[in-house]
Amino acid sequence: MVLQELDTDVLRQISQFLPEDALWKVHDIHPIFFESWMKARYGSVDFERSDKRVWAHLREDYVAAQVSRVRIQPWLIQPRNKSYRSRTETIWNRFCMMVDPDHLKKQAESRFQRRVKKDIDRVTSALGAMKRVEEYEITWNEERRYHRQLFDAFLQPVLRDWAHTLVTLSVKLPPELLSSLVRVNLPRLENLEVTFHTAGLQERDIHNALDGFIVFVHNTKDTLRSLSILSTSSSENLDLSRLFRLLKRFPRLRSASLSIPFDGGHLSNPASFSNFLEMHRETLQRLSLKAIRCTPVHSGKYDPDCVNWIQRIIGSVHVPFPQLCSLELALRPLRAPLHILSDFLTIHSPTLESLILNDRILTFDDVQSILAPFASIQPEELPLKRLKLRVSYLSPELLFSLASRLPRLRSLSLIVTDVLCDETRKRSPRKSEELRLFCHVMRQRRIDYRPWELRHIAIPQDPHDSRWLRTLEQLLVECIPALSCVTELISG
Repeated sequence: MVLQELDTDVLRQISQFLPEDALWKVHDIHPIFFESWMKARYGSVDFERSDKRVWAHLREDYVAAQVSRVRIQPWLIQPRNKSYRSRTETIWNRFCMMVDPDHLKKQAESRFQRRVKKDIDRVTSALGAMKRVEEYEITWNEERRYHRQLFDAFLQPVLRDWAHTLVTLSVKLPPELLSSLVRVNLPRLENLEVTFHTAGLQERDIHNALDGFIVFVHNTKDTLRSLSILSTSSSENLDLSRLFRLLKRFPRLRSASLSIPFDGGHLSNPASFSNFLEMHRETLQRLSLKAIRCTPVHSGKYDPDCVNWIQRIIGSVHVPFPQLCSLELALRPLRAPLHILSDFLTIHSPTLESLILNDRILTFDDVQSILAPFASIQPEELPLKRLKLRVSYLSPELLFSLASRLPRLRSLSLIVTDVLCDETRKRSPRKSEELRLFCHVMRQRRIDYRPWELRHIAIPQDPHDSRWLRTLEQLLVECIPALSCVTELISG
C-alpha cells in the first residue's frame, strides 16, 4: 500500500511513537510526519543565551505556530571593548578624556545598552510571533548578577501578550520583581509554580515583595488548579507561614506542593499550611511535601521543632481528604517514627492511587509498616497503582510482600543499590554471588508473583556493573508474567 493512501489518523498515531531523530528521517515523505516532526522540534524552546540566528528562525510563522512551551533564563551580556580604533578615533578619545575622564567608560556603557536593546528587540519579536504558548517558565540564576532590563522585558509584557493562552506559569524571580506581577491578569492560568530566593533580604522587605505576589495569586482564584511553592536553601530570613496565612480559598485547586529545606526553618508555623490545605479539603487530589538541603542561616525566630514540619502537617489531618489520590512525601527527619505516616495512609488508603516516599532508606520492616494501612481493604479493591520507595535491598521477600498486599499495582520504582536473596540472613560479601542466589530464589518462588498485575518496574543502574540492570530485567520479566517494561531509574 502506498503511504499516501493510508488513513491520516493511522499515520498520526504512528508518528506519536517515533522519536525526534526518526521523525527527522521521514519528515519529508508525508505531511503528517512533517507536522509531527515540527511539533517535536519546536513544541518547546529555550532562550538561555544570545543567538540572533536562532531567534530569527523562531520568528518565522511556520515555526512560531508550533511553539507551545517557552523557557527563558535571562543571560549575561558582556560589554565588548573595541579592539581596533582608527588613528582619528584614538585622538578624539584622548581629547574627550581631557574634558571628561569617564568618557571611555560611558562609551562602553552606551555600546552595552545598545546590545541589550538589540537582544530585547530580537527576542520580543520572536515571542510576539508565538500565538499558542500555553506554558511559560522564566528562571533567575541567583548565583550570578543579572540585567534588570531583560526581566522587565520578558515578564509583564510577555505575560500580557499570552494572557488568553497561558495555562502554566513557572517563575523564579529576583524578590524585588515579585510585586510587579500584581499588574498581570492571566484569566486561563491553571498551574502556578514559584521558587522564592531571598538571600539575606530582611523580613520587612520580603513581606513587601510577597504582598504584591499574593494579590497576583488571588487574581487567579477562579481558574487555579495547581499551586507549587519552593524555596532555596540560602534564603536566610524567609518564612512562608505568613504567605499561607494570607492565601484564601481557590475553588478549583486540585494540587498543592511545598518544597523547602528539610529543617523546616522556612515554615515556622506548619499550622498555616495545614489550614490552607483544610480550606481545600473537598477538592484536593494531589499533595506533595518535599525537602531540599538545609539552610545555613536562620532568623532569630527559628524553632528547633520546625524540623518536624512534615509530621506536624500530616499529623494534623484526622478527617480524610475525600479525593486525595496522589501523595509525595519526604520522610524527614530520617529517624522519625513512621506511625504518623501510617495513620495518614490508613485514612486515605481507599482513595490513594499514587504514593511516592523520598529521602529515607527503608528497611524491610519499614516497608511492612507502610503497607500495613492497606490491609484493611480487600486487595482487589485497592486503588493504588503507582509506588516509589527507597529501600535497603531488593529481595524476593520484599517483592512478594508488595505483590500480596498490592496485587493491582501497575508501576513500581525502587531506588536500590543491592540485592539480598534472604531477608533473614546477612548478604554474601561477594556481590556477584548474592545476585546469583537472588535469581535462584526468585525462580523458585515465581508462582508467588503470577497474580501480580505489575506492568512496569524502574531500578537504578549499578555504576560498578553494567550487567546489573540487564540481568534483573531478564529475571523479573521471567518471574512476573504481567511485567512488560523494566527501565533504568535515572534519578532518585
